[in-house]
Amino acid sequence: MDSRIWLLLGGAGLVGLLYMTEPFVSITVYSIFIYYIARPMYRKLHPKLKSKTMAAFVSIFAITLPIVLIVMYTIGVASIEMQNFIRTTDIPTLQSSTAMINEAGKIVQEINLEDTVDLLYSTENMTTKIIQTLSGHLGSLVWNIVSSALTLVFKLFLVFLISFYLLVDGSSLRGWAENTVFQGDKQAHAFLHELDDQLANIFSGNILTAGVIAVIGAVLFTIVNNLSAGISIPYPVLLGILCGLASLIPVVGVSLVWAPLAIYLAAKKALEGLLPESIAPLAVFAGATYLIVDWLPNMLLRPRMTGRKMHKGLLLLSYIFGPVAFGLKGLFLGPMILVFTVNFAKMILPSMLKKN
Repeated sequence: MDSRIWLLLGGAGLVGLLYMTEPFVSITVYSIFIYYIARPMYRKLHPKLKSKTMAAFVSIFAITLPIVLIVMYTIGVASIEMQNFIRTTDIPTLQSSTAMINEAGKIVQEINLEDTVDLLYSTENMTTKIIQTLSGHLGSLVWNIVSSALTLVFKLFLVFLISFYLLVDGSSLRGWAENTVFQGDKQAHAFLHELDDQLANIFSGNILTAGVIAVIGAVLFTIVNNLSAGISIPYPVLLGILCGLASLIPVVGVSLVWAPLAIYLAAKKALEGLLPESIAPLAVFAGATYLIVDWLPNMLLRPRMTGRKMHKGLLLLSYIFGPVAFGLKGLFLGPMILVFTVNFAKMILPSMLKKN
């Protein structure tokens, strides 16, 4: 067969493959990240459990369960604190709203059931239209909620499935690629090995950096509670852990925790009438938190922990440019692109230039 026909068929297959996998780029990126941070545990558990499946399941479960528990605990704490805030805060707007709700309740209790039925019968057409409209909107709202929940569950399942497969059969997949796609080429073997080694260092370093930031945040918030009589931080350990998790989010990072916390403390002092004398301590707290918990770890610690073989400046730029270009997944996709490009230029490009 003519080679041009083969090229046409191969191009069509490649286009179809790219079109089919394009909606799942984010899921694949997150799965690779989960795979690399779970792999050290998997390699330790596999010889003990004597089962790839069980070792992979336990490793992924051990990585994801703490995150889920922290999120659930945070939501529970936030709901309790919001209820306490609404119940105890002396705000005229809240009081007036509560009074209106109470008056509405009294009016509802005084409504005569027979009069209501007669009114509904007399305006049957209008009532039917109102009910149909409300039912349509309610059904649409319920469907949107259910659809979003099912989509989220499906994506989480795919992340778990892909990372599980990579743990169980990742080495076989790489071996197949080396023997089939690259025809056992030694240079390809060295290139893929270097990619794997550097990505493992980078992604494991991400989690290690998040853990260090969580410890620093918890310690700093606890010290502030003990040393400062004017500032009281609720749940300092939990907020420190949230700082570590937020450090994985691009661009905003830890500021998602300490900035709302500073606003909350300022609002609390304002309600107590103590804001003027608390401005200085709050400013020192916000500045120290930004410097110690946010800026220093991200500028000094993250590049060192996530790239032992990669240029620290380039890696830092990939953490900045990746999220800007690709969104949340860019936090992981940016370093992937950087590692591939640098190693391609270092290992593959020179040999290609020599051949030409």
